[in-house]
Amino acid sequence: MADVGNKMIGPENKALHRDATGDPAQDYTEFGLLSNKNLGLLVLDKNKNTIDIDKRDVSIGQARYRNATHITKNLAVKPNYTGGGDLMNHTNIEIHLFDDKGRERPMAARYIRDWAYYPQDPKKTIATLGPGDALTLVPSDSRRFFYDGASTTDAPAQQNIYKDTRTYVYMQEFVAGSPQTGGFYYQVLLQLDPDATSRVRVRNTVPLSPREYQTAVKIINSPGFGKEYANKFLFDNLPNTTQSDSGIDSTIPNLVKQKKERKGK
Repeated sequence: MADVGNKMIGPENKALHRDATGDPAQDYTEFGLLSNKNLGLLVLDKNKNTIDIDKRDVSIGQARYRNATHITKNLAVKPNYTGGGDLMNHTNIEIHLFDDKGRERPMAARYIRDWAYYPQDPKKTIATLGPGDALTLVPSDSRRFFYDGASTTDAPAQQNIYKDTRTYVYMQEFVAGSPQTGGFYYQVLLQLDPDATSRVRVRNTVPLSPREYQTAVKIINSPGFGKEYANKFLFDNLPNTTQSDSGIDSTIPNLVKQKKERKGK
């Protein structure tokens, strides 16, 4: 995160302590349709809320990005205890919320849920992985949403890369807003190759009216949510539109070299 400590991404997060040698129980044929009948039936009212995606780097100087080297708008490296660095490929989200009188209001909460996958074909890379390629879900202790803070800006990222020998796919679902203003649902898709080539996309951004936001929060906080939604996303039949795509970034050595060359001009 950019403004508050990230509770889902880091060394304490079991979802990122992954082992590609095991046999995860769930296989998926595509990274596609979402499922939630209750929210799918609601009419998505237009409102005055705004969401800016990747218009600027909101991570600089914030929270876990302090002391990081910013390679691009979507990529930073932070020194770690080994003397090396943690790759942090991230997107940049800025949300402003307004009530029915046009007054800006603070965000009440942002909730996050994460999904981790490996391509079923171990030879697949970011460059060759297509939307119809099979993915294998990495097991997790929980499929619930967690409270992730409340702030105008956020830089969702993947951090603390261990010894992956295969391309890794990490998807995050977000619900952000307030009961008075409504808010947004959106997904962040991060991919990483073993050589540190990376890609980050934001997709399926859905505006939520106050009533829709309240319904979403009620559903994700219900006692049976973890079981009912263990293998399905929150929304149903979204078109999988992409709002932002960093493209396939070069490996870290190449990016550092390019940055030095730009400074030397």
